[in-house]
Amino acid sequence: MAAVHWCRNGGGLYRYRSNARAHPYARAHASSSSSSSSVLDVAVLGAGAAGLTAAFFAAQRLGGLHGRVAVLERTRESGKKILMSGGSRCNVMPAIPASPEDDFFTAAGDSNASAGELKYAKKVAKLTLNSWHPEELRHWFEHDVKLSLTLEESTQKLFPTSNSAREVRNKLVEAVEDQGGAVMHGHGVSSMKRLPSEEHDGELLWHLYAEDPPSKWSLHEPGALIARARAVVVATGGLSFPAVGTDGTGHKMLRDELGVRIAETYPALVPLLGVSPAQEQLAGVSLSDVRLQAVESGPKKNKRKKRASTTAHRSGFLFTHKGFSGPSVLDLSHRVILARQQMVEDVKLMVEWTGDTREEWADRLEAQRSGGGGVRGALRGGGIPQRLADALMRHADVPLDRVASELRKGERERLLTALAGYELEVGSADGGFKKAEVSGGGVPLSSLKPDGLALQGLENVFCCGEICDVHGRIGGFNFLWAWTSGRLAGLGSAAGAAAAADKGEKKEGEMASSPSSSPSSAS
Repeated sequence: MAAVHWCRNGGGLYRYRSNARAHPYARAHASSSSSSSSVLDVAVLGAGAAGLTAAFFAAQRLGGLHGRVAVLERTRESGKKILMSGGSRCNVMPAIPASPEDDFFTAAGDSNASAGELKYAKKVAKLTLNSWHPEELRHWFEHDVKLSLTLEESTQKLFPTSNSAREVRNKLVEAVEDQGGAVMHGHGVSSMKRLPSEEHDGELLWHLYAEDPPSKWSLHEPGALIARARAVVVATGGLSFPAVGTDGTGHKMLRDELGVRIAETYPALVPLLGVSPAQEQLAGVSLSDVRLQAVESGPKKNKRKKRASTTAHRSGFLFTHKGFSGPSVLDLSHRVILARQQMVEDVKLMVEWTGDTREEWADRLEAQRSGGGGVRGALRGGGIPQRLADALMRHADVPLDRVASELRKGERERLLTALAGYELEVGSADGGFKKAEVSGGGVPLSSLKPDGLALQGLENVFCCGEICDVHGRIGGFNFLWAWTSGRLAGLGSAAGAAAAADKGEKKEGEMASSPSSSPSSAS
């Protein structure tokens, strides 16, 4: 077992393992002055899924000597959203192949984005998701993180064999520490500036400052210096579930201090508020085979985009006390919210309650008519729950005791529309970030370099996870983005830190060998 040591630098407390493997740069400086330990190679902001993954790969690539990689987490616990996921079981990753085009949504947080920006953003998403083969990802979990995974056949998702999200979180933290990285809680970063370090011959380092207490006198002043780092990975998350500490601090810091464009954020994978058929209380009624579509309608102001409809991949649907939820609704909720936010299109949510088409329902009613049965029986026999069946009949203005053979033409047409072309009456509100699984918007992928997710125009600043303007559908796809983007950012930051250190080392050598600093010239 590696011995764990601590060193203090200003307000920061750093832990390192004495037997960690060393990057060539770190080995070369292992015997240098103690001041070398005052600079991190990589600082990762945020100990969520993406941040912990980034820290693992950065520490592994650099060797981790003297805790040169540290995760700075503002709350008192790592991975709170991991603990909440999958009903506290954590759906680690989908077992089915992921499609960057069909399973993920990106570059929609800004209605003014050009066609070129959208194309580039989708390229970054595709390259990131394809950078880690699913079998290699699973191998990493089972071999490096030492987490046993089991396939759940019904959902085609991989869960920890223990069914414990806490084990997932704990194993990730342990894996980071085994590589020599440190995970430090209660270290929130709200400000970062690139400044020279006198101790390292003017090497430009990122200075990370602690969050300020609210004060009208110091709103724009950084707090205490937490750390200095050659490279920074921003993995502070989005705005979903603010109770766990995701309040947009990372977005604000990047936008206000570093001038990074941030696409407007919005709740995604979120329940929608609205009115049930016939305005009846149907809370608790669920269906497993709904076909839900988001269909553009009304006048189009954005001529560049084609009219399109999107069908939810998942078919689960749930009536709530105030509206609608379930995987199908969550998957398409961003379409409704963005249309409302950007005001460039109208979007309708159209429902086929059992996945059957209008023609299939017409055949079913015809069969019921020849058999002398009632309309309610036909609906129940077709898989519509009784409460919903009655509500749909009332919505279509069809008497509940109507016999199928006596169904009038107008009643039949209205009922078929209600069964296989019902428009959900969605209000102007939604569950908000408090109920959202993830948040959309954030750092546009068009602002990132695809090979390591570094921010364009900012040396050695990388982004990964939910802070980026991309989200996946329900079913482990957002974790897939966290793992893949975290790995890329971790590897990219390690390479950037090593290059910066080598540059500083070269500068030291040049200064030491210059005539003005040699003994002969001094005499």
